[in-house]
Amino acid sequence: MTIASLLIGTFASQVLFVLIKIFFIGSLDMDNGLIMAAYYAALVLVTIAVVRRMGILNYVESIFLVGVWFFTILIVDYVITASFIGLYIYKIWTYWLSLLVILLSVMIFHKALHVQVRRANK
Repeated sequence: MTIASLLIGTFASQVLFVLIKIFFIGSLDMDNGLIMAAYYAALVLVTIAVVRRMGILNYVESIFLVGVWFFTILIVDYVITASFIGLYIYKIWTYWLSLLVILLSVMIFHKALHVQVRRANK
């Protein structure tokens, strides 16, 4: 992972995460199980798409990316998302579970270095 891919990937993911949160949390009924499942699926799909575009990551880089994204999500949500939705976003458990879903998706679905090495050795 390069600095450019980190910055571009982080920016792209944050823009998409904010749009998804504003759409789902701000305008839809999050008590509905189907809407909640669609919300989490959208977050996972965006995470997978962005992380795969960032290139091959080893586990240390993916842990670093999780840390960067965690703090970036908190800051961006406080500054941008909360201005559209309100600060009550921090009081609902769906928000905190969505952070966990995003961060676990990075760890599970990153394009791992050991898989690429194994494919190259065949």
